[in-house]
Amino acid sequence: MLRYSIVILMAMSIAGCGQDPGNSATDAGPPGDSEIPGDSEIPGDSETNHPDAAVDSLLAACSDGLDNDGDNLIDYPQDPDCTSADDNSEFGSTADGSWTTFAPSDDTRIVYLSDSTGDDSTCDSYPANQISDPFHPEPSIIPCKTISAAVSLYNGLPNNEPHWILFKSGDTWTNQSFGKWEKSGRSATEPALLAAYGDSLVRPTVLTGDSSFSGAVSDGVKFVTLADLHIHAHTYVYSVSSDGPRAFRWVCETSAGDWVFEGLHIEGFYMAFLIGASQSPYLGKISNLTLRNNIVNKNRGSGALYISGVNGGKTLVGNLFYENGYYDDAHTDGAYRGKHIYFDNENGYPPEDPSGSALFKDNFFVDSSAYAFHARTGGEIVNNYVEGHGYGIVIGTHDGGQTWPIVHTSIHDNVVMHLGDSVAQELGYGIIIENANADVERNIIAYYNSAQPYGHPFFITGDAGNTTVVRLGNNTVFSTLGDIRQGGDVGSITHSDNLVNDDMDLVSNDARSSDVSFVDPDPSGFRDLAKYNMETLGGPRSVDAFMVEAMKQWRGYFRPEYTVTEVNDYIRRGFEPDGSQSQMCTKGAVPCGFAAGQ
Repeated sequence: MLRYSIVILMAMSIAGCGQDPGNSATDAGPPGDSEIPGDSEIPGDSETNHPDAAVDSLLAACSDGLDNDGDNLIDYPQDPDCTSADDNSEFGSTADGSWTTFAPSDDTRIVYLSDSTGDDSTCDSYPANQISDPFHPEPSIIPCKTISAAVSLYNGLPNNEPHWILFKSGDTWTNQSFGKWEKSGRSATEPALLAAYGDSLVRPTVLTGDSSFSGAVSDGVKFVTLADLHIHAHTYVYSVSSDGPRAFRWVCETSAGDWVFEGLHIEGFYMAFLIGASQSPYLGKISNLTLRNNIVNKNRGSGALYISGVNGGKTLVGNLFYENGYYDDAHTDGAYRGKHIYFDNENGYPPEDPSGSALFKDNFFVDSSAYAFHARTGGEIVNNYVEGHGYGIVIGTHDGGQTWPIVHTSIHDNVVMHLGDSVAQELGYGIIIENANADVERNIIAYYNSAQPYGHPFFITGDAGNTTVVRLGNNTVFSTLGDIRQGGDVGSITHSDNLVNDDMDLVSNDARSSDVSFVDPDPSGFRDLAKYNMETLGGPRSVDAFMVEAMKQWRGYFRPEYTVTEVNDYIRRGFEPDGSQSQMCTKGAVPCGFAAGQ
């Protein structure tokens, strides 16, 4: 069984059901894989006035009648992670990492893998109840040496049972892959498990060359957790004119799901995850997906994570996405459409998935070639750190000529920094909302990095007949260009206690952020990730230097100072009004006294 430091939705997908293209250099995507739209397709460009009519606020997560965090506890006061009915998150803090604790069931059998000590001729599967500590097995336990030998043993075990395959930490497998995943677990608390064992501070590493790690999954696979590997396409060279390998490509024609990816480091692929598809017979066959505490970097295709047609919960918590999408290391590639994450048509599009939900919480999104992420799903977007993108947080639909239903979203307590553009197009958008009812509260949007006089902190639009309604409350917009860009069918945009930039209209009781005396008036730039690395961690004032250390994070080597929770609170302390202007103390994302109350 599994024990959780906090209970989470379990759901994951990675390969095409019933097929195994994953060991070829260029496994083709499912229908729709080439349809990821570019940012040039965003409609509307009118700079109309902003209505100030009243709009009902969306229900908070702790009073919406939904089990948002999958722990079978709904709303305040039943869910202990809710501090009140107005709390907008059922998830507790992830500053401690909140790693899943794995514990075997009575009938679990374990296949061990070690490149340094394994022997394919004598390795076997072992009953977990005869091993005193499955993560530190006795010397009599003989691991397999190669992945293929271990997979052959593992696939010979009974299906729908909680069997494990464990890779030795610190070991490396070169030019090897896992191939097709075939095993289901028994339940969400007794999953089939791939993870690590041993005492090394370094993850087990699989170097796949220019091939996928797992290019397919068997029909009907459910209750799977994959954790703690470093998977690197170490010889793959990206070409804008050709396809490339995915670490995981799971696309299913029959009911599957409850997949969890936790603590993986995926690097150097064309795409890290391709999960599901939006066309028949794939649409809606996968349910429930969780990505947690993963590191995803330098995947060079159109998106590091592409999810489509997945029903139920879609949960991304505590992940780090860095330098994904089309560009070279100098960020000069003119192909600007890449994204860290693209959620296609799932949650919010009835009747396909009327009960689904999406959560983006405590993630780093840094330096994609264009988008931080695009969630057509809507959902709850909370406490993420977003830096170095042409488009920051993008919600709703952006395909010309198509009409999609309204989605619901709550975008709150995020930090969006250093908006920019690309060689190909001037961008510089903080938050984009289309076809949505949206609460946008307590976000910090700061700094614009470009020589081009372009950019907007918000772009709000809607298709004809789909009226977008947005409430902006207690946001801080500082040192960015542009007013709210508005286009299409927008019903109302209401304002309350925002601190806005000098280009934005002063509406209702908003105030200018440039008029506020903040706690940290650094003339070279207020607090950001680079300054956090210097002031708090004692390193250089460099995002790249922070990332070098942050990408070492995993279950076996975890440091809370490299989490979004610590970084965002540091930045908020800098954007706290210093108290000398009492009228500013309740405006913006950070109230006076924030630091003292921590």
